[in-house]
Amino acid sequence: MKIVAIIPARAGSKRFKNKNIQLFKGVPLFYHSIYFAKKLKFISEIIFTSDSEKYKDIASKIPNISIHNRSKKASSSTAMEEDILEDI
Repeated sequence: MKIVAIIPARAGSKRFKNKNIQLFKGVPLFYHSIYFAKKLKFISEIIFTSDSEKYKDIASKIPNISIHNRSKKASSSTAMEEDILEDI
């Protein structure tokens, strides 16, 4: 069975600008989710999904992950997990 980890990172945070790329322990915040998923032996694929070219560029430096361009609808402040899954 193939199990996919989806790491969403939207750029449009209203309260904490660019929170997903703020450094935490020396790396952007979303790196922690990706590297945690990489440690899990049952994860077959990791998909990083974002509406931000900057975020996608940063994530593209991590080996063995897929980058997904999130649509405007799936990146809205009211988007739910279902919207992201449908978008992928």
